[in-house]
This record gives sequence, C-alpha cells and structure tokens, in this order.
Amino acid sequence: MKEINKKVSIIVPVYNVEKYLNICVKSIVNQTYKNIEIILIDDGSKDNCGSICDEWAKKDCRIHVVHKENEGLGFARNTGLDYASGEYVMYVDSDDYIDLYMVEKLLKEAINRKADTVFCGLTRVQPNKELLQIPSYYDDKLFVGEEIIDSVLLEMIGSKPTEKEDANLFMSVWHALYSMDIIKENNIRFPSERKIMCEDIMYHIDYLTHANRVVYIKDCLYFYRVNPISLSQVYDGTRFERQKVLSKAICTSLNQYISQERYIIREQRRLLGGARGQILAIVASEEKNKLMLIKNICEDEEIKNILEKYPYKLNPIKHRIFNFGLKYRITILIYILAFMTNKCRG
Repeated sequence: MKEINKKVSIIVPVYNVEKYLNICVKSIVNQTYKNIEIILIDDGSKDNCGSICDEWAKKDCRIHVVHKENEGLGFARNTGLDYASGEYVMYVDSDDYIDLYMVEKLLKEAINRKADTVFCGLTRVQPNKELLQIPSYYDDKLFVGEEIIDSVLLEMIGSKPTEKEDANLFMSVWHALYSMDIIKENNIRFPSERKIMCEDIMYHIDYLTHANRVVYIKDCLYFYRVNPISLSQVYDGTRFERQKVLSKAICTSLNQYISQERYIIREQRRLLGGARGQILAIVASEEKNKLMLIKNICEDEEIKNILEKYPYKLNPIKHRIFNFGLKYRITILIYILAFMTNKCRG
C-alpha cells in the first residue's frame, strides 16, 4: 500500500488490564500498515497499566499516552477523539487484540470503494483460548445513502420479526474503520455507559445517519476476549431497567433522523430480547424468588404495550413461545423455557 498515505488513529481505552495490555499494544504496533498513531488512554488504572503504557511510548514514537481520572469507556474514547489527528479512526479494547493486517485491509477497502466506513468480522477468544471465527453477516457488500439506515444501522438495533437472531449485526465499534471528517463535522461523541448502557449503538446512530458509503467484509480481523463472568449469566437486578432507559434513548435519537414507523418494530425486538436475556439470567442465578422476578417483567407496562401490537407469531418458534408466555403472563412456562435454554447452552 505504498501509494496510500492516510493516517489512521487507533484509540485504546485502558483500565486495569495489565494481564492483556502488552498483547493488545503489540498487535497494533506490528501492523503491516505503518502510518498510524496509537492513543492509549489510561483511564485511572489502579494496576500497572499506566507504567506499561509509558514504557510503550518510549519504544515507539507513534504512541501517545494520556493519563486521566476514571470516567469509563465512553468518555475515555472521547478523550482519544480529542487527541486524534488521523483521517480515519479505529477503536480497540485493551483486553483484545487485532490481526496484523487489520488496518491495511480496512483502509484498502475504504480507498478502493471510496467508502467512509468499513466493518469486518471478528474472532471470539474463548476462556479456554479456543478461537471461534464469526464472519460478518454481509460478505463484500457496499451500502450507499439510505441503504445504510435499513441494512446497517437498523440491523444493529434489531432484526425483523422473522429473523432467527434479535440483531443480525454487531453494534460494537471495535471492528470498524471510521471517517474522522464525519466525526468532526457532526461533533460525534460517546455517551457515558454509566448513564446509558450499550454506548456503541448511540454512537452508531449519530455516525451512520451521516455516513455515505459503508462496506462490510467477512474477514475476521478483530480478536475479542470473551469474559467468563458474562458466560455464567450473573444476575444484575438493574439490567432490565437500564435496557428500558436505553430504549428511550434510542427512540429519542432516531426520531431526529427517521420516522418512528421505520424503526419501531426493530427496537421492540431488541427490548423483548433484553427482557428474555434478563429472565435467562434470573433462572441461572441463585435468587430465591425467581418466579416473582419473572412475573415483574411480565407485568412491566412497556412489555405489555409492545406485545399488544408486536407480531410475535412471526418470530422463530422459541422466541414465539417466550413472547406468548410474556404476553399472557404464564410465568411457569417462561421459567421452564428459560431453564431448558440455559441447560442447552451448558
């Protein structure tokens, strides 16, 4: 890629990951594409991450380190954006790592396809170190103009009722290359995940509604470490309420750009999936009042209102039965289905 000299800024928020940080930074430093700047944001780490970042900056002049008070992932990325000077930007989480060709491949697609944004597939790094490749839903697809809303953004939020998965596209920002021009011109920033969970989808709403040409490639170039804590479905009693806060934020943000009719059934699918996920966590937990907790979700006014109109009969069979149980508040049916689902997951 000698003919291309576009600078790519790579923002890495860092917090208490000394076990993985060197692997992450090494994968970025050794990229085949060399015109990069690496912005390490030490978000008030309490372990040795700050010192590790400083040591890397001494070894490579492309690395810039910012030490700041802890404010969370979203605000750490925003700090990185304030310092970024590249024409494109990527986000890498500090406990993950990337393929040595990732920047080169994504930038090549952006230049050749005249795209402002490029997404790729990912590889899940299981706790036992097994690698599970997950190619992108789309293979070598270019979306232009309004296609980006329906085929990319809304597919991140939620799928159509007939689809197998609640969403066909990952909403995470770490498997993509973004245009800094779009970010600067529209003053795009991340909200705090401490106020709104899934800050990445809020970023994507603001960003993708201004994108002009978006490319997807199947290549699995990002290595995402699966957190074993999430696998055990640890119950968080506040999670469903936070899902509802996110739902309101998504609708408020989308209303600025498109009509409600265009997105509402997708967001309803996402929130119903959130309710189901919370119930799975309840059943897998050590909570003693599981049926009462499930009943509380069944009695939730937002869930009841959604299921008055949502065409759940078009859902795949498991989701259809689950949503039937939610609509008619059959807690024992929901419990049994959740128990069987968790058991099948191992």
